[in-house]
Amino acid sequence: MAKSLAKVVSAFAYLISSPLGTFRRKATRITASEFLQETLLVNTPNGPLSFFTPSRRALITAKSFLDNEPETLKWIDAIPLGGVLWDIGANVGEFAVYAGKRGGIRVLAFEPAPSNYYVLCRNIEINGIAETVDAYCLALGDTTALETLKMANTGVGHSRHSIDDRHIPLGEGQKPYGQSVVCISADRFAEEFAAPTPTHIKLDVDGIDDQILVGSNNIMTSGRVQSVLIELEDDVASRIHSIMDRFGYQIFAEHRTKLSYFHVDYRRP
Repeated sequence: MAKSLAKVVSAFAYLISSPLGTFRRKATRITASEFLQETLLVNTPNGPLSFFTPSRRALITAKSFLDNEPETLKWIDAIPLGGVLWDIGANVGEFAVYAGKRGGIRVLAFEPAPSNYYVLCRNIEINGIAETVDAYCLALGDTTALETLKMANTGVGHSRHSIDDRHIPLGEGQKPYGQSVVCISADRFAEEFAAPTPTHIKLDVDGIDDQILVGSNNIMTSGRVQSVLIELEDDVASRIHSIMDRFGYQIFAEHRTKLSYFHVDYRRP
């Protein structure tokens, strides 16, 4: 119903602006679309949050994050004051913004997909948390290089992007879109730019979890990281368990969801 009605509204906007000259016609339609852009107010345990929702997918993400991952919210709420959270694979920033609004912790959000990064930055802006949340449009990995981020859908709010295109869900005959991206290891990022060392890491990427962890060797063995929350699928779980065990971390809690993935909270014994 919503899509059908949206088509009618769009058709009406095109119809009434069609008599205008080329530039005025386009300017009118663009301005109308800007007026129609929405934000969604979500009441959370940390107070109301505003989410910029320029796409249907972004709206669904904002509306459902409280219900989809309650264990992630509890994990964020448990971060001690003075902690530093690295949100790797932040998407449009629902959890980074939630953590930033909580106050008392520093957040670094990493999101390489350009459309998601744009909305992530807008969400930081409209919630007034720029002093506590920093956003970086780059990919973390096990090396420093110019890479190509593969995406099945470049629209705002979409996920399943990866430098390793084996993990991208593609339809028959579909090829992923490749976006150039700077990739850097977490260790080098922290050292090169004197970035705040994380006390907590939220890792939610597709396909290169192991590469990111390998590139975080110095950080993970520093003794400063108290907890790492990783979103996993069954086919990669054993490999990630092995890497975390080598770093000296054990499974503290495991949270299964109704979706195809699950979350593992790793901590030092």
